[in-house]
Amino acid sequence: MNTPADPNITAAGPGSRPTPSENNYDQFGGWLPLPIANTSGYFRAAVVDGRSWLITPAGHAYFSLGVNLVAFGGKPAVNDSYDQRMFERYRNRPTLWANDVAAQLSGWSFNTIGGFSDSAIRHHNLAEARVLALTPASLGQPYNVRSVNAGFADVFDPAFANAVSQIAANEISATDITDPWLLGWFLDNELYWPRGGYYIDNPDATLSEDFIALPRTAAGKQAWVNQLTATYGTIANLNAHWGTAYTSFTGTEATSLLNVAAINAPAAIPDKLQFLSAIADQYYRVSSAAIRARDPNHLILGDRYLGVAIYREVVAAASNHVDVVSINIYQANTADNLTLDTLDFAASFGKPMLLSEYSFRAVSSGLPNNPPTQAALLPTDADRGSAYHLIISELARRPYVVGAHWFMHADRAILDTHLSGGYFGHYNWGLVDINNNPYPALTSAASSDNSQVYYKKLGQPAPLDTPIPLSPMYAAPVFTVHPTFTWRPV
Repeated sequence: MNTPADPNITAAGPGSRPTPSENNYDQFGGWLPLPIANTSGYFRAAVVDGRSWLITPAGHAYFSLGVNLVAFGGKPAVNDSYDQRMFERYRNRPTLWANDVAAQLSGWSFNTIGGFSDSAIRHHNLAEARVLALTPASLGQPYNVRSVNAGFADVFDPAFANAVSQIAANEISATDITDPWLLGWFLDNELYWPRGGYYIDNPDATLSEDFIALPRTAAGKQAWVNQLTATYGTIANLNAHWGTAYTSFTGTEATSLLNVAAINAPAAIPDKLQFLSAIADQYYRVSSAAIRARDPNHLILGDRYLGVAIYREVVAAASNHVDVVSINIYQANTADNLTLDTLDFAASFGKPMLLSEYSFRAVSSGLPNNPPTQAALLPTDADRGSAYHLIISELARRPYVVGAHWFMHADRAILDTHLSGGYFGHYNWGLVDINNNPYPALTSAASSDNSQVYYKKLGQPAPLDTPIPLSPMYAAPVFTVHPTFTWRPV
């Protein structure tokens, strides 16, 4: 048995596990047959018998089954939308809406409210994982932190530490700090770790190049100069390694020496990756310290990588500072690409893994589902149910996975009305349609697989474990028992 390092946590002995009963859950949704003593009063993470778990404040193993963006809206601003229909039904009474939706989600054996959800849904016998935003481009004002690209701030700027501390003070209330139902904090969402964005062709074009392209007065640019000086000592040594002919690390030449065009030589790639490690370590160290200074009680759940852009250097740095590493994974075709090799890779650094977003859409919903997106577009709701069964089964048998959060609770609009930026307003992401009516096959699969997830994770036969029939496109095995993969950083 692997004993957790947290002094508040002790793994229960083999003889102390109760016999499974009809009601196997504590008040937080933890698994009574697997007690793990937790004296902290808050959610924790640990490894027991080689399996990673979250642990409830009541001291039981917990697999986080969450739903993102559980949101009322509560305004009739958009025609043919969930917001409009819920306004008509509840007339701006979010408490009544929250009671109904919480009962709905609990009935499908979800136990967590995921990111971007309304405050109204809190404290309805569901844990909550909340998203902070510590390094968007908008940090420039009022915090005066330089932006590196559209989705990242100059984390070496002394103002960055002040900014994240101020955000923590503003966003984390005194009530939050002592809330036992708060699972933890996501630091950010889908940061731009690749250069300039996500979908790029060159796997070596990382965020480090955005930093290198900063003006030479920027703190991030100076960090790059300092790294090269420490690595090579003299400009002659750098020239010999890179095949260049520079005369100085300093002065006006630094701008041309250290810009993106000057570092395309293969010999410069290790230096860029070393710099990416430094950027990531600075980001995670400063932001995690700010959160823990404000709230020492709750888990830090990572920053929700977009699975198409994940780097060894970034995950390694994160693993030194966060409690759980979180990844958002969307696949274009579940039959071919519903692979979890990104999770497998990231787990090699030893931290518990949370699939913080995933989803499948269906043509049969009648929604436009365009423009194109990476998430799978399947023929029917039954296919979505099959895909849900498949992915939860695969996640449960991976010992390092501690949860999965579906995106999202409800379809938002019939047409593209620019709701939420126009990106997912008319997508069939929902467990329910815009009238809050469940998609029957998907929610049936969720109810069945969620209720069996603890048995599956422990490798035990589940009561009433009747396999959900897979549609023909899923009939062939998609995974191997011990998956192997070739990893590319993007």
